[in-house]
Amino acid sequence: MKKINSYRFDICIITTIHEPYDSRIIKQIKSLSKAGFSVMLIAPWENISEKIECKFIYTKMPIKIHERIINAIRIFLLSLNVKSRCYLFHDIDFILFALVIKFIKQVPVIYDCRENYPEEIKEGKEWVPNLLRPILSYLIKLIENWAVRIFDAVITVVPYQISRFSKVGAKCIMLRNFANRQIKPYLSHDNGILYIGSLSKNYGLDILLNIGRELKKRKSPFPLIIADRFGRDKKIRDKFIKIIEEEKLPVKIEPSVLPIEIDKLLTKGSVGLFVANNTKSKNIGLPMKLFEYMAAGMPIIASDLNMTRHIIEEAKCGILVSPDDVKGYVDAATHIMSSLDIYNDLRNKGFEAIMKKYNWEEEVLELIFYIRRLLKFVK
Repeated sequence: MKKINSYRFDICIITTIHEPYDSRIIKQIKSLSKAGFSVMLIAPWENISEKIECKFIYTKMPIKIHERIINAIRIFLLSLNVKSRCYLFHDIDFILFALVIKFIKQVPVIYDCRENYPEEIKEGKEWVPNLLRPILSYLIKLIENWAVRIFDAVITVVPYQISRFSKVGAKCIMLRNFANRQIKPYLSHDNGILYIGSLSKNYGLDILLNIGRELKKRKSPFPLIIADRFGRDKKIRDKFIKIIEEEKLPVKIEPSVLPIEIDKLLTKGSVGLFVANNTKSKNIGLPMKLFEYMAAGMPIIASDLNMTRHIIEEAKCGILVSPDDVKGYVDAATHIMSSLDIYNDLRNKGFEAIMKKYNWEEEVLELIFYIRRLLKFVK
C-alpha cells in the first residue's frame, strides 16, 4: 500500500457494486492503459484469479443494502488515500461521495452513468418496495441532474441520457457498451435458443416461461437455454425452477459465468434471445447482450423496442418480435434454424456490423481524447 500511496495515477476507476471482471470496467482499463494512462482500480473484487492490467485495491462484495452503504463509505475512504489526477466512478451509490472527492481533491471527476437509474428504479428494481419506487426514482433524478453539472463529464450509454443531461448543462460523452472488435467464427454452438440477460419480471421472466411452454406444446427439437442470472433473489429463482420441473418444460439453466468467460456461455445456444417488457426503461435502454450475440455469430431474436429495433434493423442480423408475442419468438427461432442459408446470412451480417460499427475500439476514442485534454490542465 505504501508504494501505491506514493504514486500519482492519471485515472482512478471506482466501482462499489459491480461484479468481478465487469466487462465495461475491464474494457475501460485496457483502453486507457493502452492509450498511455496509468490506471488505479478500486473495486469489491476479492478472490479473483486473473490479473487485472492496472494497480488495484479490492474490498469485499456487499450483499445486503446496509452492506452496500458501508462498502461505499469504505471505498470512499480508500479513494481519498489514492493520489490521482482524475477519478471515474460507475455507481449511483457513490455519487455523493464523488462530489466530496471533487471538493477535497480539486481534480476532475467523471460519472459513468451506465443505467437509466430513475426509470429502472421506478419500473424494475425488485429490492425497492413498490411504495418507495416513485419517491426514490424522483430523488435520484434530482440528485443526478444536480451532480452532473458539477462533475467534469458524464459518460452516457444511450441518446436519451444525452438529451436529459445536456438540458441541465452537463458535458456528455457517449460510450455505448459495444463488444470488442473481435468476431468469433471459431465458436461451436449447441442447438437451442440462448438467453444470457438479467432475470426479473421487468426483463420478461414470464415471457421466458411461456416460450418454454410453447416449445413443449410444439414438441420443438431445440430447447431454451437460460443463464443463471437471478441475482440475489433466491425466491424468484426457486419458483422459476420449480415451474420448469413441474411442467417438464424444455428449459435448461446454465451456470452464469464471469464476463471474461462469456464465450463458454455463448456456445450453449445457436440463436441469441433478448426479451423485455414494453416499459420506458427498456425502450430507452441498449442491451449489451445484442452485441455479444453478434460477435459470437448468433442470429438474434429480440423484443421489438425502440433501441433494439434500431440496432437489429440497421444490422439486419435478426428478427424482431412484439414483446409479449410468445408464439412469435418460437416462430422466429424455427424460421432461422430451419434454413442454413438464413442462419448464415444473419450470422455474417452480425459479424459485419461488429467490425464496421458496433465495436468498443471506435466507441472509446472520444473518452480517451477528452481525458487527454482534461489532464493537460492537471498537474
